[in-house]
Amino acid sequence: MGLRRHLFLRYDLWKAGETERYVRDLVIAFARYPQLPRMMNRQAIIDTIAVGCRHGQCVLRATRPDKTTRTSWRRVCDDNELKDVRLEVVLPEPASLTEIDPTLLASGNLPELWLKPDLTVADFHAYFAGGKNVKIKKEGYDDPVTIPKAEPAVVDATVAATIKEGKLWLTIGTASILTEDLPVGLLTAQAVLQAPPQPIPAADVTPTALPEAWKGPITTAQAIATVLSQKAGKPLPWVTVRDAIDGTFRARMLERTIDSAPWPSDSAGCGSVKLKLPPTPQPQPQAQPKPAGVYIAESDMRPSEIQDLADHLGDIQKAAVGLELKFRIRVEVGGKNKPTPEMVNTINEKLKEVAGGWCCNRLQRLAPD
Repeated sequence: MGLRRHLFLRYDLWKAGETERYVRDLVIAFARYPQLPRMMNRQAIIDTIAVGCRHGQCVLRATRPDKTTRTSWRRVCDDNELKDVRLEVVLPEPASLTEIDPTLLASGNLPELWLKPDLTVADFHAYFAGGKNVKIKKEGYDDPVTIPKAEPAVVDATVAATIKEGKLWLTIGTASILTEDLPVGLLTAQAVLQAPPQPIPAADVTPTALPEAWKGPITTAQAIATVLSQKAGKPLPWVTVRDAIDGTFRARMLERTIDSAPWPSDSAGCGSVKLKLPPTPQPQPQAQPKPAGVYIAESDMRPSEIQDLADHLGDIQKAAVGLELKFRIRVEVGGKNKPTPEMVNTINEKLKEVAGGWCCNRLQRLAPD
């Protein structure tokens, strides 16, 4: 704390009216002036300056060859930035930020900014209007810090970047934007910013959990988005609804109809995405367990192979003398061409001559009209 106090609280380093100094001059000062702590380790001084920038106790400013400036505040600077001979330390009161790290605007990252769950763009402008003093809790004391000024255009650009990164959610009227580029003219002073909504479980959009969105066996992604927004009390961002619907597809809770629009979809096309419950899987018949010692051979057979079986039937009976020998026959007729009723009746009559009415019923069920 001692060195940081000398650097950033103007103790014998800033003359009257002086608000910025080159980093290289500060490094030299600790080796030159006896009233300052003797710090011969140059890197230790630079590291302390970097810590002060990260904690918001100063602003680092570098002037580019084209005379534009780049500022750093409450972020980690890399070694190349800290070695820039044009790098200046600027006290926060007179500093003017040319850029702000988008992660800082997320809820809970800046002191005394998020005093309520949602803010307007105007609230962000006021926070960076210049001269705002805040207190940061330290161990046993409050450390006063001044928030540097930033022009509204700089704040707006940072807000837009934070929304694009998914760290802020904007609503205004029926518009709801998250992880998207902001449409021109939407970022007004009255636009509301808040933390992104919680993910919606996939099960929460099924007919059982969300019956208001299902007026029948089929609904649309737009209907689901509308009802979810009504329940939330504000329009939900499309990405939140889309992720919930996508989860139902992965879990096979819902599926698209044949005439549905493609998926994934944007918010403009979600009204054409039609959804339904998948068909209920039919239970597979369970084979009856066979007594121990019973052997079974199964195979699909063509008519010519059945004739071959008949030729070898005598040998099979002879080999199975003393054993119970059974044949279970399943007759299927169909394929690409559908059999006519006349064909089915003719085949049934012939089968009836072989095994009475048993095959007749089986064939009728396998080949309906």
